[in-house]
Amino acid sequence: MIVAPKVSPFVLMLGFLGASASPPAWAGAFLLEPGHWQVISTYRLSVSGSKYDANGLRVAEKRYGRSEGTSLIEYGFDRDLTLLLSPSLRSVRAQGPPDTLGVNIGALEMGARWRIYREGPQIVSFQALTRVPARSDPLFAGENRAKTELRLGYARSDLLFRGRGAFLDAGLAWAKRAEPWRDELRADLTLGWQRWPGRLVLMQWFYSAYPGAPGENRMPQQLKIEGSTVSSLGNGWSLQVGSFVSRGGVATRYERGSLIGLWRKF
Repeated sequence: MIVAPKVSPFVLMLGFLGASASPPAWAGAFLLEPGHWQVISTYRLSVSGSKYDANGLRVAEKRYGRSEGTSLIEYGFDRDLTLLLSPSLRSVRAQGPPDTLGVNIGALEMGARWRIYREGPQIVSFQALTRVPARSDPLFAGENRAKTELRLGYARSDLLFRGRGAFLDAGLAWAKRAEPWRDELRADLTLGWQRWPGRLVLMQWFYSAYPGAPGENRMPQQLKIEGSTVSSLGNGWSLQVGSFVSRGGVATRYERGSLIGLWRKF
């Protein structure tokens, strides 16, 4: 059962970070305090040997491997505005014939998060991001085209689960991209729980859908689940270790992988 007492400053701090620890496009609803910075650098490694067909069934597909490093840089401009910057680096290997290897320094995303409403531990915020197009290998052409994304988020930081502090962060997002699958709708949910002193447990769900995708009989969609732990290293540093997996989809890749992240708040 979840009730709502006071929460420790440690949980609040990790709540800010945890809600943003997934890919930068899924940054959470929390804002930073004015004049404060936080940097979350995450490395993800995933593999795939199957996909979901038009009926949602898993079928064999050529093997695909991906490694990705991203950084989310946030700055609290004032109590109602947090500025965002996110560079990335990607590498993909796809089974042939012929085998294909693509390396990309990545595109740059930038934007901001605005406070809409706040009452005690609850907050509603609005976020806007834009992607600056970048040169890349042909394998990454779609990912590096211009994109605009809008997200409405809700978070609550004073929950209690089994006698320990917890938080909830949820959001709905829409993105428009300059590519064939132009529209993307997303829903995300993050639950954070301070299971042990100095360690936070994160469970995250990410749902994506692509309405109006050309050449598809059914709307492509995918659900991913991610679990991780975040351990405090002291002096504002934290280490994240976890894994993720696709749990359903239509006309999209099945993926599973692991992640490691280093967080710094100052």
